[in-house]
Amino acid sequence: MTMLLTLSLLVGCPATEDTTTTDTSSSTTTSPYTADVRKKEVVQELAPFTTAAGLVTLGYMALILPDFYLDYDDPSCPSFEVDDEEMSSTIDAGEGCTDSHGTEWSGSMKGIASGDDGEGQPTKWAYTLDAFHYRYQNVDDDLSDGEDDSFVEEVTSDGTFVMEDLADGSVPTFELAMSLGYITEWTGTGEIDEIDWAADYAGTIDDADDGTWLEGEGEVTVGDIGSVYATSVDTHFHESVCEYEYLRGTLSLEGSGAIAELTYDGETDCDRNASVNWTLNGVDRGAMKGGGVCGVASGRPGLLLACLALPLGLVLRRRRG
Repeated sequence: MTMLLTLSLLVGCPATEDTTTTDTSSSTTTSPYTADVRKKEVVQELAPFTTAAGLVTLGYMALILPDFYLDYDDPSCPSFEVDDEEMSSTIDAGEGCTDSHGTEWSGSMKGIASGDDGEGQPTKWAYTLDAFHYRYQNVDDDLSDGEDDSFVEEVTSDGTFVMEDLADGSVPTFELAMSLGYITEWTGTGEIDEIDWAADYAGTIDDADDGTWLEGEGEVTVGDIGSVYATSVDTHFHESVCEYEYLRGTLSLEGSGAIAELTYDGETDCDRNASVNWTLNGVDRGAMKGGGVCGVASGRPGLLLACLALPLGLVLRRRRG
């Protein structure tokens, strides 16, 4: 049994900057969600992290990133345990340890499978992460190309991620109640990639021949941008039709008493800049660049930019070995 689930590839995407300003004078009401979605640049930054596809991918990141650095030949740090009767796998570093490669570990991650689809495969996976943390340092020993690709990667994840109704003919559901802190410092250049994210979110994901369909809703917090109530409706992704944005569907973000909504049109207007129409409190605000599968950072340092495509069945490629 493996702790890995299949995951899409996180593929780099060309950034396009949209400097159009947004009128923030619209009236607001009291809201428990703090992100100011009246600002176009805020919506641009939030979009890739708050769609149903983006959230599932970030959940998978928490499960799969540690596998890049786990030393299965040295099971003492962290420890590995497989319980065939419970159908579970556990990785446990306790209060903390350092493996033979110098990677620091603490906390634990456990996955439990249940159900039977009639072909010997589980219909449910439930993962629990308890302050699961690693810190990995890579030193670039070959500087002949004039570039120092040394980096330090540190990830902390906590909470639960559940996928069920996985049998053929069913529409799988997912529930996320977790946080993920990811930071990579490129020591040669001083550049930093960072994600600070938390979600309490539930939805459905249907991977079919005509692409992947996703829906869901819940509260999402992204770094110091703040929190929103995010709702994805009928979002459809098919890379062979349009790799830059969803073919159809909507994403609504409620924050600071306002509601921003993005409408995807990749099926009829596949745009490399991922230009989508958006509204604020029901009022048309025109086109927004970078609202599709790929996000635009709008000059904000520290946020990791990525395209969050999700054709399930592709295995995340290892970055070492």
